[in-house]
Amino acid sequence: MSATLNLAIDLLKRQSNTPEDAGCQALMISRLEPLGFKIERMRFGNVDNFYARRGTTAPLIVFAGHTDVVPTGPIEKWHTPPFEPTIKDGMLYARGAADMKTSLAAFVTSIEEFVAENPNHSGSIGLLITSDEEGVAIDGTVKVVEALQARGELFDYCVVGEPTSNKVVGDMIKNGRRGSLSGKLTVKGLQGHIAYPHLVKNPIHMAAPAIKDMVETVWDNGNEYFPPTSWQISNMNGGTGATNVVPGEVEILFNFRYCTASNEANLKERVYAILDKHALEYDLEWEHSPSYITPRGNLVEAITEAIEAAYNVTPELSTTGGTSDGRFIADIAEQVVEFGPLNASIHKLNEHVAVADLEPLTTEFIQLNYMRADEAQTMLYGFSMGAFLNSAGGGVNCSAQAQGLGGGAVAQASQQGKGDSDQKVLTKRGRATYELKTNTLIITDTPRKIQEVRVLLTRLDVPARQVMIEARVVVATDGWSRDLGARLSFSAANNIGKKKILGGPLELGADGVGQIMDPANYA
Repeated sequence: MSATLNLAIDLLKRQSNTPEDAGCQALMISRLEPLGFKIERMRFGNVDNFYARRGTTAPLIVFAGHTDVVPTGPIEKWHTPPFEPTIKDGMLYARGAADMKTSLAAFVTSIEEFVAENPNHSGSIGLLITSDEEGVAIDGTVKVVEALQARGELFDYCVVGEPTSNKVVGDMIKNGRRGSLSGKLTVKGLQGHIAYPHLVKNPIHMAAPAIKDMVETVWDNGNEYFPPTSWQISNMNGGTGATNVVPGEVEILFNFRYCTASNEANLKERVYAILDKHALEYDLEWEHSPSYITPRGNLVEAITEAIEAAYNVTPELSTTGGTSDGRFIADIAEQVVEFGPLNASIHKLNEHVAVADLEPLTTEFIQLNYMRADEAQTMLYGFSMGAFLNSAGGGVNCSAQAQGLGGGAVAQASQQGKGDSDQKVLTKRGRATYELKTNTLIITDTPRKIQEVRVLLTRLDVPARQVMIEARVVVATDGWSRDLGARLSFSAANNIGKKKILGGPLELGADGVGQIMDPANYA
């Protein structure tokens, strides 16, 4: 079991329902302090946070994340207890497995390895950890950022461990997020009996034209990083519940998801203009989370290169999804990028991650004796395993040569097996190449998978049973046996005696023996 997996399991055992930390931060700190990190515990309200830094020089790269998790939902609907981490069918199940305790474990163990190899590294490494990300997020990262900003401490780079991947780890990273601007609009009218419309002012009717204007407004056209800003109503409440009473007011909750082509101030200004145009009497309260964007630069390129090397995929840059604590960190960080595990199961029942994604990659060189290294590579990338395993079980060599496959079939199988093929023997992160002069297979994958490959190759790398068939094409003539250069003959015994076939037309002798004589003798 890898160090990352071990630490992840320890973190997942702690029931850190937001805003509780449940000892997760203390566990992380106990691993960081021996490495020389200066730890600052920062508690605001009932929220635990800490900021850790090793080094005093630039550049400063900070890993940011949260220890709190969302509620589990009905525990009886989980396959396994949500706070008893369980490995099943290659998956690690627990609340927070994807969002985002495995990211926290990876932060710590990767730093441990880096410091062990580079004790006198240049620059500085930091961590900013909160237990208030999944909740109201008012006493967490935002407060730590304000404290750091007040003393002039800025980040050069920040990696936020949010689960950004879609189908395979590393296929998407977030280099920005849309801003969120929410409004609580109360439009005031005059309550009264529905049968006396001249004595009432229906606030729903009065608000309708303004709503229509806001729905039809093009707030902006987006830009190269973001889609256009959108405006949506989430709730509308008005009335007393009675069918004969016009309400005195209506409450409308709406939200902007806006890109960097707009900002908080100009969106508010345009909303006020529309409401005032329709002469409404209203109250309006706002909640705001800013947008941010990190253009392509050092951090984006470094993470992209690392993902390509470790996961064999090129990540897509995206700004989709909801808000994250990156929006606060962007105030003090020059570049912010979010990257983490698959997000398909976050906040759901039976949240999980693949165990293989938490294991380190190693590279091994395997020299083959009989099987060609290029054919072995093809097999590992997804060549049909049925024939190989069946033949191996029968003790027959299983190389592509022994199966009677030419280079074209091998190449085709190789192409079909790469990527997300279900037949791929390697993990999704794994890759293989070869060196033909020494017939050596070079595999990069998790230690567990490499051991499985070694066992498989032991069964396949055996001598092949070979049959050589030689065929010759000749022109048939009267002297065909002479042209063929060989005489075919056989004899057989039966009731009438011996028969000789020497090659030629059949003649019956007086003794009842059939003979085929060479036509050349009759020329």
